[in-house]
Amino acid sequence: MKLNKMGFTLIELLAVITILGILMIVGIPAVQRTINNSRKDTYVDTAQAYLNAAKTAWFNDEITCSGGVKSTAVKTRVQYTIGFATGDVSNVSIRDDIKNNAQRLLQSGGKSSWGNNDVIGMIVVTVGPKDTMLMISMCDQKRHCIFGIDGQLDRSSVYEENTNQNLNKTFEKRIEEEKKDNVICNIDD
Repeated sequence: MKLNKMGFTLIELLAVITILGILMIVGIPAVQRTINNSRKDTYVDTAQAYLNAAKTAWFNDEITCSGGVKSTAVKTRVQYTIGFATGDVSNVSIRDDIKNNAQRLLQSGGKSSWGNNDVIGMIVVTVGPKDTMLMISMCDQKRHCIFGIDGQLDRSSVYEENTNQNLNKTFEKRIEEEKKDNVICNIDD
């Protein structure tokens, strides 16, 4: 039997390239899915950190609402809104009280897991007769958003906003609408 000492045959090379191509077709989407899930999990953790910080500030009486009312003296069955933002989201300056709330809630200013983008959002505190519920709505500059109730946030709470509206103006409008039904609150210095 005569051995070919020239190297690999064309058929052998084609077989190896085909196998590598199949592995890439299967592997790349799986890796992308894993990365996306990790980003969602981190985004949920950031939102939960904002909720936990707001909850701590609320129960430690570090929040002042409209009219100078402290958080421990609020009425039941009323919703209270705390707006927050890191940086100038969508290149539009935002109100200083909202920007300061983010820094007071999280010293490092929790940012998005998609490219460390700035976030803007609000936490709505609903005080009931027996319990207090916190809900968060938050988006980043890339339109990755999260909406949910404290303790019920998970990967499925994260979604991608498909509107072309400026997110900053959207949240400013939401906060203005909240003023009609809710009491606006800020974190104390």
